[in-house]
Amino acid sequence: MSGREVIGSFLKLSNIHSYKQYRLRCENLWKEYFGDQFEKIVL
Repeated sequence: MSGREVIGSFLKLSNIHSYKQYRLRCENLWKEYFGDQFEKIVL
């Protein structure tokens, strides 16, 4: 399976709401790990 297929099947199994929660959780982990560096990279 390619990355695109994995993402596609994941999106089919989950709804938009849970995907947003998953993204927010990942973003929070990045912020905790990188701190101010994360803000500089994104912004």
